[in-house]
Amino acid sequence: MVNRRRRTRKSGTADESVGLSGWLYTDLMLGLAVVFLGAAVIKLPDLMTNEEGETVVASTTTTTIPIKLCTSLFAPDDQRNDDLLVKVRTSSEGQQLIDEFKYGLIVLYDNLNSRPDVQESGFVFDVETTKIGLVLARAGSNQSGNDTSSNARETRNKLGQLLPDIMGSAPGRDSYTTKIDESLVGMEILPLIELPCGTS
Repeated sequence: MVNRRRRTRKSGTADESVGLSGWLYTDLMLGLAVVFLGAAVIKLPDLMTNEEGETVVASTTTTTIPIKLCTSLFAPDDQRNDDLLVKVRTSSEGQQLIDEFKYGLIVLYDNLNSRPDVQESGFVFDVETTKIGLVLARAGSNQSGNDTSSNARETRNKLGQLLPDIMGSAPGRDSYTTKIDESLVGMEILPLIELPCGTS
């Protein structure tokens, strides 16, 4: 029988596999770098030639994100002005009541639109489109001070039915006063205003 010897390596196999794994890791990183660099798109401006033969940059498009609007009640900081009350007669009905109310709104909105804070905001109060947020109605009473707040409530309810687009279901408070003629209802109108959120 022939005695065969096995050859054994003097260096361990563990060192050789660690060395190979290092090269494998390096190759993997190099390959991924090539893939990512190849996938990156660098957008250069499109060049075009106009009719005069000049090279110009082609136009680009922009996307505008819509501004979020917030609705709030517009209540001026200054003191109340009884001259700006929207006054209607308690006997008015139908179109006559609408006309009296809209005339009072025109006077009120002209005054509000002339204020510097409203002009700076860019908002414009309009009789046909501005929604009303709150109505503080005061019915006139005689000098004895009889409670006529039911007249204020009835007038406010009639206007809500006649003008649903601007009055809607605006809440209100009904009271009475001797400072207004008993044939009238004076209303303090607080309209709604839409501005970009975060502005006042």
